Amino acid sequence: MRQWLKANRGRIITIVMMLMLGGLVYLLFRPRTLLLFHVADAMGLSPFITQLRSGVEGIVLPNWVVNCLPDALWAGAYVLLVDCVMRGRPVKLRLLLAAVIPVLGVVSEALQACGWLSGTFDWLDIVAYMAPYVLYLVVVLKKG
Repeated sequence: MRQWLKANRGRIITIVMMLMLGGLVYLLFRPRTLLLFHVADAMGLSPFITQLRSGVEGIVLPNWVVNCLPDALWAGAYVLLVDCVMRGRPVKLRLLLAAVIPVLGVVSEALQACGWLSGTFDWLDIVAYMAPYVLYLVVVLKKG
C-alpha cells in the first residue's frame, strides 16, 4: 500500500484538489438549497460557510464555472482515481469502470430533461461530465 501511495502521490493530490475545488465552487457560489449545504449544516459548518460566502460577495463568475465546472472536476477526479486503482489492468476494464460516473451524470441530465428527476437540464453539464472521460479515452487508447 505504501508503495502504491508513493507511486500515485501526484495523482492522489490532484484528485483531492479537484474534489476540493469543485466543492468550494459549490459552497461559495451555488444556492444554499442544494444537498451539499444540508450536509454542511448537519456537520455544523454553516457559520464557516456563511463567512466564506460573505468574503466572495460581489464576485461574479461565468455561469459555466459555477454550474458545470464542479461536475467536470468531480467526474475527472473519479476517472483519475479509477486510473490509479486499475493501473495495469486490461484497457477495456479500465475504460468501462472509468465511464461509470460520467455516464451516470449524463443519465441524470436526461432524466432532468424528461422531468423525472429534479434539477435543470443543461447540455453543458453533459459536456462537463463527458469531457474528462473522453480525454482519458484518448490518452489510454493512444498509449495502447
